[in-house]
Amino acid sequence: MSDYDLETANAMLLTGRYLYVGFMCHQTIEKILKAYGTNCLMEVTLKMHSLSRLAERTGLDK
Repeated sequence: MSDYDLETANAMLLTGRYLYVGFMCHQTIEKILKAYGTNCLMEVTLKMHSLSRLAERTGLDK
């Protein structure tokens, strides 16, 4: 799913839709952090959207 979001961000970049590029990149990173937290740490963080807080909770903020 995050691969699709990243491809969408690239398509938006090529058409000059920069606001959506930022949004789709945020979605991509959020999904990667949540997948890492769920699969590697066995911790579910579904209702959080802050990338900095997700990075802190997964220990990937350093």
